[in-house]
Amino acid sequence: AAAAAALRAAMGLVPAPNGERAAALVLAAENLADHLTHFYLFFMPDFARAAYRGHAWHAAACARFKAVEGSATAEVLPARAAFLELTGTLAGKWPHTLALQPGGSTRAVAMNDKLRLLALLRRFRAFLETRLFADTLEAVAALDSEAALWRWCDARAPHEGDFRHFLAIARALGLASLGRGHDRFLSGGAYRLDDAPLFTAGLWRAGSAAVEAFDPAAIREDG
Repeated sequence: AAAAAALRAAMGLVPAPNGERAAALVLAAENLADHLTHFYLFFMPDFARAAYRGHAWHAAACARFKAVEGSATAEVLPARAAFLELTGTLAGKWPHTLALQPGGSTRAVAMNDKLRLLALLRRFRAFLETRLFADTLEAVAALDSEAALWRWCDARAPHEGDFRHFLAIARALGLASLGRGHDRFLSGGAYRLDDAPLFTAGLWRAGSAAVEAFDPAAIREDG
């Protein structure tokens, strides 16, 4: 998708609207699957290590997230694989697809493909709402502050939803105070739809009143 976008800009092409949407959906699906994989298979298993044995939450973390043995693995791998069928439907063979081109997509989405995509999304949504969040996606998307997040977390027991489970562990260990960075965040924009990114480009600094504009031409290699 990125290579096609770069070639499109260099060639001065305007992509077909549905081709642009297909590319954005393929990229978004891959990003979501990556986040899910990292959370369940690489990040949460760390809390099942023996170093945390003295904590009250450790036994539950082991049962749910321990590498290979935890109950989450058997649930998340099929959910992830099924969700990634979306990329196959929209882009053909993935990740080495030839469907995404500078002018859009060479893979037409027929009515049967749309029905298949809806079914895939319903199944993935069911996993997210029953196992990851134990709540509707709308309720999670409506969380607009740290205070709202913690109110949502404390409304149910820590084991009700894997994300809530993580939040309880994070609070117990004080993870928010570890590895403090410089609070500067850069985005080049993502998921371009109708000639504008769904997630806008910009530079955010802690204490800034607004997001600053992002100028790619201002990027310089270290000397």
